[in-house]
Amino acid sequence: MSDLPGPLEPRGAFDNWMMVNGPYVYSGCLLFFGGGFLIMAIMAIQDGLRAKRVAKTMHTFPSVPGEVIESKVNFSVSKYGVKRYFPLIEYRYEANGKSYKSINILPGQFPESYDEQWAKNWADAYPVGRSVEVFYDPKNPKICVVERQTAHVPKESNGMIWMGIFMGAIALWAIWFTLTKILPEGGKWPDEIPKPPAEAALDGSYPEPGELTP
Repeated sequence: MSDLPGPLEPRGAFDNWMMVNGPYVYSGCLLFFGGGFLIMAIMAIQDGLRAKRVAKTMHTFPSVPGEVIESKVNFSVSKYGVKRYFPLIEYRYEANGKSYKSINILPGQFPESYDEQWAKNWADAYPVGRSVEVFYDPKNPKICVVERQTAHVPKESNGMIWMGIFMGAIALWAIWFTLTKILPEGGKWPDEIPKPPAEAALDGSYPEPGELTP
């Protein structure tokens, strides 16, 4: 029986297209997800820094009356099926002659809890129709709070900042890996992929029959 390869098997149109355009497809996907991660990382860092700034300066904020227009308990579910509860309390107010709506009760993102009753207590404390005192940033009235508690802010904002840094590092690595290791211009595709024996024989890179190792 001869050890020489058989005839080259025909490939489909998609396989032929991927042989030429595969690296661009993979590169595009990685750049897309890397760019998305980078945007989310920047947003997380900005939110953490904003929460710190609001917590530091909100004692100087002026206040206006507001009214609660929605109050309920929401929850998020982790990939392991664990629920975390948080109150969703929305109120409206007027500042500088304009009307606004907000769900910011505390500076920064409202903390979550595994205890549903904890979230329910917050929602019960702010029933629909309740009047509240809204403290707002005069430079940007959309930034506001109702409760000026700051005990939870440093831990939460630091966590958001570090999460943003971690996500940003992953995104930058994915972008760097794509631009230097996957794109054809990087010299890593497709020249370094071993060719199938049939193709190698056709282009002369397959060993001659006398050179085969018994």
